[in-house]
Amino acid sequence: MVRVYDARFLKTINLRAMGMEINPEVIYKTMLLRGRIEEVPAHLDWRLQNAAGPKRKSSMRVLRHTLSTLISGFLFKPFMFFIIPGLGLLLFSLYVNAWMLVHFFTAYQKFPEYAWFFDRASAAVATAYQQAPHTFLVGLMSMTLAIQFISLGILALQSKRYFEEIFHLGTTIYKTSRDDGRTRP
Repeated sequence: MVRVYDARFLKTINLRAMGMEINPEVIYKTMLLRGRIEEVPAHLDWRLQNAAGPKRKSSMRVLRHTLSTLISGFLFKPFMFFIIPGLGLLLFSLYVNAWMLVHFFTAYQKFPEYAWFFDRASAAVATAYQQAPHTFLVGLMSMTLAIQFISLGILALQSKRYFEEIFHLGTTIYKTSRDDGRTRP
């Protein structure tokens, strides 16, 4: 598959990448500016190069490219790096906190001598904490981290939206004023 872009449109995009990470940047910014990307089916045939003689050494640095792709993914969609781990931690904390409630209700049934609900609940929490303090600590810490990750993801999503609007506005202004310095209506 080969991607085809309009040359005039491509010249208006402000690109920062210099290596192989330019591909995701071009795709992202083209989609951001609502540009058209045509994909043309293609077939790569290496028989001529293989028959020509010794194989050349690849100049592609796999580890460097993988890291740069992860970094560009973080720059273009940072909310995914926070929301997905946050949701995973939230599921884990719900599981652990469910066990915390199981310990609480088991201990709650052992204190029928307390008539008032809050006295009985306080004694049940104290007993459940004595039996399994790790459940309380892990459950509450993972819940706190989950809330923080999800909040950071929401803030990153909001920041991404602001960037997209400013980038679109800046590119539109650049397109209208680039010819000879005069601003066109």
